[in-house]
Amino acid sequence: VYDKNGTLRGILMLSCLADDSLTRFRELSSNSQGEVILLNADGYRLSSADPARGWNFMFAGRKGETFGKEYPKEWAAILGGRNG
Repeated sequence: VYDKNGTLRGILMLSCLADDSLTRFRELSSNSQGEVILLNADGYRLSSADPARGWNFMFAGRKGETFGKEYPKEWAAILGGRNG
């Protein structure tokens, strides 16, 4: 990424294999007991049993729908590094 003066300011890297990784994650978690959820650092679902609840941070009307809002005690335990 270059600024308006043509000075290199950074590099943008895209992962084209994210879909493959998420598919593999779902395959590995399909035999688990209970629900397996993959969260980002802000508590948004990247993968869960309900695909409609994923990637909310990308949609203006769904930005507040996080794991932490639904499960505040569990999210606090995750952030605190404690077992729930």
